[in-house]
Amino acid sequence: LATRKAAGSASFSGNIKNDSKMPVAGASIVSSQLGYQAVTNSKGHFSIKRMAAGDYTFTISFPGYAPIVQQLIAQFGATLGEDTIQPVN
Repeated sequence: LATRKAAGSASFSGNIKNDSKMPVAGASIVSSQLGYQAVTNSKGHFSIKRMAAGDYTFTISFPGYAPIVQQLIAQFGATLGEDTIQPVN
C-alpha cells in the first residue's frame, strides 16, 4: 500500500524572483481549489509535497506586486520553474 500511495502522490517546487531577479522571501503560493499553500524561503524557493496528481491553479502573491496565476498539471516531481513577479504600478 505504501508504494502505491507514494506512486500516486505528486509534488512540485519552484523559485520566485522580483523584477530585479532577486529572490522574494515570504511570497505565497496558494491553490484555493484544494487548500494547498506554501511560502517561499529566504532564497525564494518553495515546494508543495504529498498532493494528489491532477490539474491545479495556483496564485503567487506578495504585497506590492501583481499576483501571478499559474495552471499546473501536478505529477511526481513536477517543477514550476522560476516566476518573476512585477511591482504594482
